[in-house]
Amino acid sequence: MIAETGATILIIDDLAENLLVLSELLQSQYRVLAVTSGESGLRAANRLPKPDLILLDVMMPGMDGYAVLARLRENQDTHDIPVVFLTALSAAGDEERGLQLGATDYITKPIQPTLVLARVRTQLEAKQARDWLTNQNAALETEVDRRMTELKKMEQERIDHLKRLGEASRHLVSVQEDARRRLSGELHDRTSPNLAAISINLDIIATELPQEHSTDLAERIEDTRALILDTTASIREICADLRPPLLDYAGMAAALEGYVQQFAKRTGIEVKCDCANHNIRLAPDLESMLFRITQEALTNCAKHAHATSVTVSLHHGSRPIVLTVTDNGVGFDPERLGKIGRIGLGLLNMREMAEVAGGSYTIESSPGKGTRIAVEIP
Repeated sequence: MIAETGATILIIDDLAENLLVLSELLQSQYRVLAVTSGESGLRAANRLPKPDLILLDVMMPGMDGYAVLARLRENQDTHDIPVVFLTALSAAGDEERGLQLGATDYITKPIQPTLVLARVRTQLEAKQARDWLTNQNAALETEVDRRMTELKKMEQERIDHLKRLGEASRHLVSVQEDARRRLSGELHDRTSPNLAAISINLDIIATELPQEHSTDLAERIEDTRALILDTTASIREICADLRPPLLDYAGMAAALEGYVQQFAKRTGIEVKCDCANHNIRLAPDLESMLFRITQEALTNCAKHAHATSVTVSLHHGSRPIVLTVTDNGVGFDPERLGKIGRIGLGLLNMREMAEVAGGSYTIESSPGKGTRIAVEIP
């Protein structure tokens, strides 16, 4: 495996006979470079292709092996090249010094060919393993970076998509509210004067009826007046559901109080409204969202909760804005949301509206203990 890789071995030794012996031993399997001084060895180590292994004599004139090794380890380009010392020294202190400087092994002189070949092969195989691991780690880091980049891109695309979706949802709510406002205004403006005129005409007819026909027709006129009053009240409720004028002219608190009063009158449920700070106005879109959430919550109370008492609370004098609707109804298991039909859908609609408004939605309920819905806008 080593021979096939064409490994390069640099031999640094000041004695020509040592260079000759080692070169003849190794050149049949490896590409061999031989130099006779530490300075020339450093230059050779920095040329391409860089050596895969350096056999370095310790005792050389001028720059000895220890100095050469220190320079090799200081240079980032040669820092990782394995170095095997060639030495006639046998003292344990000399070997320890070399290993501390970064030598990977020692070969003592006079050399033993089989020992030299074995140790060279061992060092080259170890280097190949290290290089393979380094390449694998680099490839893994590259792949991790690529995937992280893709994930960040996907996350940014998801954030941008959610942002666009939120903007589209808010725009849709705004369009719906404008349509509700126009429909409510037109329904009120077109029907109320006509109903009032009909009522006036009935009064005129009643006063001008001949005496002999007054009893029969008077009863019919009274029935008609009752129908007109009922129709007027129904139109007023429909207009309030569509878009109460108070929401535009007086703000969220006044609109909630007015709607709660109509709701209590219509359903017979006792409703307490805790809405302070009437003079504080919120953004129109936010007021619309909170009003619709309250409507949905009160509708659930009337249709599903079988409640006899409800408390609506709005605190919007400072951030966060908090809206709560609490009832004493039958309650339910929140874990079953989405599995119980229309009740679940209504609650999920409220959650979606709260999230579109940039807030959070929580629900507390249990069978027989009522329900509390809270919306918080930071």
